[in-house]
Amino acid sequence: MTDIETAGDEYITRKEAAAYLKISERSVDRLINSKNFDGVQRIGRCVRIHKPSLDKYLARRRE
Repeated sequence: MTDIETAGDEYITRKEAAAYLKISERSVDRLINSKNFDGVQRIGRCVRIHKPSLDKYLARRRE
C-alpha cells in the first residue's frame, strides 16, 4: 500500500475484479454498464473499481 492509498480506498482493475468474482472480464463490463453499483472510476480507457463498493454490492445481492 502506498502513502496515498488507504485500506478503504482500494481500487482494482477489471481483470482483478473478474478474478475476485470468479467471472469473465466481459461479465465485469456488463456489471459496470448496468450501473448497479457505484465506485467505478474511468480515466481515459482505464477502468478502476472501488473494491469496498464491490463488496457492498455483493452483500446486497446475498440478502
